Amino acid sequence: MQKPDTTRVREPDPYDVAASEIIEACGGDPHNAVVALLGERDYLVGRIEALEASVSWGFVRAGEAR
Repeated sequence: MQKPDTTRVREPDPYDVAASEIIEACGGDPHNAVVALLGERDYLVGRIEALEASVSWGFVRAGEAR
């Protein structure tokens, strides 16, 4: 039975790195980081809705039409 290779260096999880950077950018306060992310999400949802409204649905495949 082979032993697992423990000599490889594990890459840090990109989400952990990003989360740490966001919290640091918000002065180290996780609550402020969550509030900032929720605001960003709302902004992006608005952009998606605006883009969807501007799409000509006549070019969408029949199975995907709204």
